[in-house]
Amino acid sequence: MQVFLNIDSGWDDGSGCARQLTGQMEELGVPAHIQRVEKGMDIGAAVRQAVDEGCGAVVAAGGDGTLNAVASGLRGSDVPMAIVPIGTLNHLARDLSVPLDVDDAIASLAHSRVLRIDLGEVNGRVFLNNSIIGLYPAYSFARQHYHRQGRAKWLAILSAILTVFRFNPSLKVKLVVDGQEIIRRTPYMLIANNEHRMEGYDLGSRDRLDRGLLWVYIMRRLSRWGLVRLAFSILFGRFRKQEDFETFSATSVRIETRRKRLAVALDGDVTRLRTPLHYQSLPGALNVIAPAAAEAVSV
Repeated sequence: MQVFLNIDSGWDDGSGCARQLTGQMEELGVPAHIQRVEKGMDIGAAVRQAVDEGCGAVVAAGGDGTLNAVASGLRGSDVPMAIVPIGTLNHLARDLSVPLDVDDAIASLAHSRVLRIDLGEVNGRVFLNNSIIGLYPAYSFARQHYHRQGRAKWLAILSAILTVFRFNPSLKVKLVVDGQEIIRRTPYMLIANNEHRMEGYDLGSRDRLDRGLLWVYIMRRLSRWGLVRLAFSILFGRFRKQEDFETFSATSVRIETRRKRLAVALDGDVTRLRTPLHYQSLPGALNVIAPAAAEAVSV
């Protein structure tokens, strides 16, 4: 197996994580070649090269951003992706019932099966979990700005949150869905690869990864205090999507805005894309290795 290891996802390299991964996988009878992910590395291209050289499976050891990059290199191929979750949120790992403990995740490879799941795509860029427009990208860019100014991590985060709440940005968009136009002004829009759970403490989780549908969640315009109320309702598990979100599903969505480029989050990583944004579901575009007992996807 070819392993792409991103130590910046949260696993301290001082513990010898590369040696640990290699040793554990060899104990399972699965020889592994470790390739560490460096800043600026084109992971997708490296994955495609590994596939071209006959690699039978690829292990993504990192967070959601690392998994996204590996998936972009595997899309449309029959080579499966295994997951060693060492990130913060680990959305896909949770949905596939992959153990969040590193040792257990590697051990689960001995009793696993290959599942075919969907990908989402926008303007040629794929996403595994979701894509976000509005508040989150605005917060992410503000946080980076304050961090470059030399502010400590937590101070940069707090400053970015206060900036977003102060300006309460909203965006006027036109969505074209199945030939029907929908015009909205919203501070936040989430386009999900299959339906997300949007209530209770388990926000963002999915019961199915193979429906071939995008789910669009459009936040209704809120005042600053409305955003504060919403944040606390999410924190305490009292959020109700019917009150604050308009939702619908589709196989493809076109989003138009007056802006020529728009900040878009893809599985947590923020980039700028040219508008209009063309979203579509890519049914069964990725093979993944999941524990044999996983029930997140029916096949």
